[in-house]
Amino acid sequence: MENPAADPHRIGTVVVLEANANRSGHVGFLVGEGDGKVQLLAGNQGGHGGGLDHVGVVPYKVEEVAERRWLEVKPLPPAVGGLNPRTLLHKGVTVGPRDNLFVQKAQGVMKRLMEDFSELTVEKAAAILGNIGHECAGFTQLEQQGGGGRGWCQWDGSRREAFFAFAEKNGFQRESDDANYGYLKHELKETSEGQVLQAMKKATTLEAAVKIFNDVFERSGKPNLLSRNRYAVLALESFD
Repeated sequence: MENPAADPHRIGTVVVLEANANRSGHVGFLVGEGDGKVQLLAGNQGGHGGGLDHVGVVPYKVEEVAERRWLEVKPLPPAVGGLNPRTLLHKGVTVGPRDNLFVQKAQGVMKRLMEDFSELTVEKAAAILGNIGHECAGFTQLEQQGGGGRGWCQWDGSRREAFFAFAEKNGFQRESDDANYGYLKHELKETSEGQVLQAMKKATTLEAAVKIFNDVFERSGKPNLLSRNRYAVLALESFD
């Protein structure tokens, strides 16, 4: 949001120049002022000898100034689980309070996966967490609305019933980490679902690994890869 500058001489103030016959208008950042002139840092200041694509500091007469404004930048939210929102934003990923639980748990689950499956790299473990994060909204929704999927991976149909049976046999609450991780490990080690690990070996990027796990293991009707990739990046960053 732009506001009128409370201190019009403050360094960094956005200065708007009057339009005239030589320009339709011009905007720059104030870096200095004196002797009846303002020093502006801006581009396209070729009229003062820099060339049309020149970026530099150029003086203008104070009477040419039409307006001075201050650019208010909203602060980013505080760190989530040790993750820096500004760093993630540079990677095109947002993180907020709703991600706290996922960030807290992702690292531990990744460590368990890599201990139990030596073929998994950090990136491929993060890809699995990316899919899990999307499926259960960062470990916060273990029951699909309207029925159907259950648990971390939103197991459905015969896989849901097998998950229930696994939890009961081992004395686990269905919502527990022991039940969910245990059944995930069971599927990957002892059922045909484990073929996804072989398929993931072909992936050369995090995004490719995310897609393969979704296609082969989750087999979702609506892939929503943007969400899966976001959770994968959060998992990778939490591990780092």
